[in-house]
Amino acid sequence: MMCKGRVGWEGLWFTFGVKDKFDLFSETCTVNITVNPTPDVPELLTGDISTTIDEQTTFEFTLEGIDPDDELLTFVFTDQNNSNNEINTTTDGHNLQHGNLQCQEEVYDLGKTTKTCTYTSIDEITTAVGSRLESIQYYAVDPTESITETKTITITINNVNKQP
Repeated sequence: MMCKGRVGWEGLWFTFGVKDKFDLFSETCTVNITVNPTPDVPELLTGDISTTIDEQTTFEFTLEGIDPDDELLTFVFTDQNNSNNEINTTTDGHNLQHGNLQCQEEVYDLGKTTKTCTYTSIDEITTAVGSRLESIQYYAVDPTESITETKTITITINNVNKQP
């Protein structure tokens, strides 16, 4: 006998007995087969993000991910301009090279985890260069520490010409 399961399948049971040529039946036996689940890797629904904003303005974005094991995900950010250090985006946010990133807590609803964040450009660009670049990487992790692929948020900050 061969059984094939599906994703999320955790086992089966069946009862059987035998009958001989004289139509006599044996006692029945029950067989239980348990399949121990393994954690499935979560998936980001939001990909790379790229935008351009003017200096001293804000940009709001929402990240989305799902976990096949139906668990809340935690989004993790790293600062590419600062040795890929992890960023704490709660409370007052985190000052990056040219702005501040602040995020709300993750929200879990109908199998999907979302996180809304606001990036505020705090730099006033005083050079003639014209723009600055902020680069942030992010990924999601589930309670079993399964990690999604890493994506990048790229924010170009334009200089706004002010009257003298």
